Amino acid sequence: MVRRMETADLNAVAAIWLDTNLKAHAFIPSQYWKRNYEAVKGMLENAEVYVWEDGKGIQGFVGLDRDYIAGIFVRDGEQSRGIGRELLDFAKGLRSVLSLNVYQKNSRAVRFYRGEGFEILFSYPEGGPASLVSEGREWLWQAPRPAYWRAPTENDLGNGFALKSSVWAAADSWQKCENIEILEESPERVSIRFTYTAPAMPGLKTDVTYTVEDSGCVTAAVHYHGGAGRPGLPLLGLRFATPEPVEEVEWLGLSGETYPDRKKGGVFGWHREVPHVSAYLVPQECGCHVDTRAAVLRNGLSRLTLEMADRPFAFSAIPYTPQQLEQAAHVEELPFPVRTVVTICGAMRGVGGIDSWISDVEEAYHVSGEADQKFSFRLWL
Repeated sequence: MVRRMETADLNAVAAIWLDTNLKAHAFIPSQYWKRNYEAVKGMLENAEVYVWEDGKGIQGFVGLDRDYIAGIFVRDGEQSRGIGRELLDFAKGLRSVLSLNVYQKNSRAVRFYRGEGFEILFSYPEGGPASLVSEGREWLWQAPRPAYWRAPTENDLGNGFALKSSVWAAADSWQKCENIEILEESPERVSIRFTYTAPAMPGLKTDVTYTVEDSGCVTAAVHYHGGAGRPGLPLLGLRFATPEPVEEVEWLGLSGETYPDRKKGGVFGWHREVPHVSAYLVPQECGCHVDTRAAVLRNGLSRLTLEMADRPFAFSAIPYTPQQLEQAAHVEELPFPVRTVVTICGAMRGVGGIDSWISDVEEAYHVSGEADQKFSFRLWL
């Protein structure tokens, strides 16, 4: 049953708040939550809070701030039982209008709540979505960033492309979120645009716009602004890492490892694999799947779904960043995998293969650095 919180409930409610945040936000030092525990406890005592209780005690609560949901928390081990949904429905019954909560704290963090068990945190300091939680599982290690670089293949090295395009390695590694703009803010939709630059390439500008619908769908739109005289791009995408390794990846597209100029043998359908690096003698770019309609990352019962918007995309989900692959001379030198690095691409340069020296990738499979590049995809929890 759902009822108004009483003074005697305070310790149990505060404990749920602390435990949930410690588990859902592993990328934030635990001392942050523990340090603020007493302050939050004081705020809860004076807030409008409703608890969900059964024979075992309080299992969750919802906090309201006027017509906004300030937060829904469900005790670990009790999630996926419909408790969050019941709390949300109860809150709706208390208000004639109940909107998506959008608020700013001193940390300049903007939070969005979408249905039972979903939370998206957009962070001004991190310059992007810093947290994406589904059923208590965190999917982001850090805020995603535009992706420009891949670990050079033997062909990239042999035909000189890696050297000619090496400025993209610096631009990929060292980026700055230059501007944040809220484009739309309503109970039905919130849209925020983040603009990224890189000191290594003056004039570089890439916009990433996240649009969150009240249905729970998040659309990410990437717009790279081209510039005269820039070298060709290895790829253009959006990259993020998970806090822990993904157990399995499933995708709707072509089988096997495919690239724009190496995909004729791929069979269309649903395929799955455990994230890994291909068994090349020297670690290099690998794991790409082009012409993908949807991809699902799975950890236990939780999943994160990527879906095409206007056109199919290319993606990879492997245990390492391009920089880690590039630094290893042999597979044995790669570190023990602690995350999965996911790259969603709107454009991917071909890999060639005519020979490993001198011959360039065919012109049709180049990615221009001078022309604008745009792509988008949808994300579902």
